[in-house]
Amino acid sequence: MLTDRARKMQRILFNLYRHEAVYLDRQRLAWITGLSEAEIDTVIYELEEQGHVVQKEGLLQVIEGWEHPPARMPNFA
Repeated sequence: MLTDRARKMQRILFNLYRHEAVYLDRQRLAWITGLSEAEIDTVIYELEEQGHVVQKEGLLQVIEGWEHPPARMPNFA
């Protein structure tokens, strides 16, 4: 489950870059989100840990643009 900050960052990254691999402009993201650059790094790490983004050689790529709800178990009465 993503935090509100992580969910907001995920949507912004997806809307800005879609599935392209890009070098992050942390100053632009700080301006858009209202977060500090340190907070941005923390949120991106959280997104990477949960498999929503991938970082490789300084590039960031968005894998999913939204969080999937947890699977529901069938309710058998």
